[in-house]
Amino acid sequence: MSPRFESFDAARARLAAWNVSFLKFLKTVFGDVAWTPPAWVATLRAREQALRASAAANPQVFKRNAAITVAAIVTLFVAVQLWSHRPRAVRTDYSVTNPPATDLTVDNPKPEPLRVMFEGSVAPLSTVGKTVKTGIDISPRIAGTWRWVGDRELEFVPAEDWPVGQKFSVSMTKKGFVAPTVTLENYSFEFETAPFTAQVATSEFYQDPVDPNLKRVVLKLTFSHPVDTASLAKQVSLKMEGASGGLFQGLKSMPFTVAADKKRLTASILSGPLEIPAKDALMRVAVDAGVRSSRGGPGTDVGLEQRIQIPGLFSLAVQNAELTLVRNERYEPEQVLVLSTSADVGEKDIQQSVNAWVLPIYNPSTPADQRTRPYIWDRPEIIGPEILKLSTPLTLTPIPAEREYTARAAFKYEGDPGRFIYVRVTKGLRSFGGYVLGQTWDRTAYIPPFPKEIKILGSGSLLSLSGDRKISIYSRDVPALIVDVGRVLPNQLQHLVTQTDLLFGNTQFTNPAARPGQGALSAVRPGPLPHERQRSARTVLPVDSGVRPGHQAEPGDGGSSPHPHHRSRPARQAGRRLEPGCLRAVAAHGIAAGGRRRRRGRQERSHGALGADRRRRSRAFPQPAVVPA
Repeated sequence: MSPRFESFDAARARLAAWNVSFLKFLKTVFGDVAWTPPAWVATLRAREQALRASAAANPQVFKRNAAITVAAIVTLFVAVQLWSHRPRAVRTDYSVTNPPATDLTVDNPKPEPLRVMFEGSVAPLSTVGKTVKTGIDISPRIAGTWRWVGDRELEFVPAEDWPVGQKFSVSMTKKGFVAPTVTLENYSFEFETAPFTAQVATSEFYQDPVDPNLKRVVLKLTFSHPVDTASLAKQVSLKMEGASGGLFQGLKSMPFTVAADKKRLTASILSGPLEIPAKDALMRVAVDAGVRSSRGGPGTDVGLEQRIQIPGLFSLAVQNAELTLVRNERYEPEQVLVLSTSADVGEKDIQQSVNAWVLPIYNPSTPADQRTRPYIWDRPEIIGPEILKLSTPLTLTPIPAEREYTARAAFKYEGDPGRFIYVRVTKGLRSFGGYVLGQTWDRTAYIPPFPKEIKILGSGSLLSLSGDRKISIYSRDVPALIVDVGRVLPNQLQHLVTQTDLLFGNTQFTNPAARPGQGALSAVRPGPLPHERQRSARTVLPVDSGVRPGHQAEPGDGGSSPHPHHRSRPARQAGRRLEPGCLRAVAAHGIAAGGRRRRRGRQERSHGALGADRRRRSRAFPQPAVVPA
């Protein structure tokens, strides 16, 4: 015997031994188990034995019957495969869009149609764009019109608005409704109209602007269809909760009223008059499911709940203290302190409660040898009576408000920019509704610097060659001004119309080739710039253009010159001698740059000796003054 068979015999012997051991274990645990086979097992065994006996008695007949059976099975399998792979007719599917709720907020509301979109062209050509009267039916019946919008779109427009939340079934005939060559995937479908829904629009704690004692909780609801107010009132409940969420929230219900608008698409739930609680509280407003529409149909299937905060007695708070700059009627900036509160307070009340001090430059606790930079007062909690003794009280001038009670109070003050002020609002301040500031509020704020500004007073215009010829310039916190005055040749005034779009105050021309150049002034007498603690200053410059009426400018006389090197010598020297802290005024050349040489030749020929004399005077023109500010 080969070794392979010996290993198989050994494995078989081990398996038999394991089987015997397992049976012994089962017998030890469960005892003897007897099993009797069911009757159908005995019947199968009997038929098996009869089949074996028949095959042994007549083997030829058995083989023939077996071949017939196998052939039948194969034939059945082939028939199934051919049926599953047979050519099928093309079926067109479609999608149904449920009609949305009608927009009832407009004056003449129209119901939205039911739309059926087909994947292919299905409508008979003779019915496209026409009303369909046969071949389709809707149940429950509702008055309306079926119409083919296109060869792929079918719509149904009801005569009246859709019922609320109702199901409909639609059936189509297989012949006559669609084209004869079209087969639909389904000839019936179902759809449902828009249900009745409600949602919270706003929720707020309302205080009457006339009667401060009248306080309410107002919850505004919007509906998809007109609401039945009686049904709504049955589903509403108002309960007061504590500040932590409501330990006794289910013990007391608050009275309320329900009010709806004319179309009953919006309803408001108003609580009864509320008293000011000692601490902040919450009002729980719940609208249970089941609210119905006045047009019938099922009610809402989802409840609504909202929690609204009720401010307590000491809920008044000062929100911010802002130092800003505000322009007055003279267009000058003024320093203003703006206090913002959480509720409207009286002007007189807040004027009596607010105080301000200008803090010292250095902290008294800082050693003298370490006071190299001003101290940054960014923590109001460190400011005590000792520091306030070293501080300067700040005078606050109230700015009248439009109303007697306001949430933003403004005060004028005068302080050096870069310093810090300390603002304090004492407790006990009362608001319009009776709320009280429970704790003293304080803040430190930085005084902002005045902005550096230069502005020509006026919108800009032509400077006449006659008269006092003065330009008023508004400046602040600048050491010097450089004023360039553009001069236009009298015979070239049309460029101000064609190149500026009639905006004479605009110094940029639309055509970059036509631009005013640099010229020289015959005299400059600027006023000195004042240095007054960054206060506003207005300087009036008497600018003399150097050109008299009837005088035609030459190129060296302040005429046209497009390049800086073509300036007159005094203008170039003035540009080089510009120093900090000085004021310089330089006039611009004329507009026209092209044809400079040709104009100069024509002027020489026309004016002769007079033109040459003017050019000599231009070269000898005195240098513009450089005046210290």
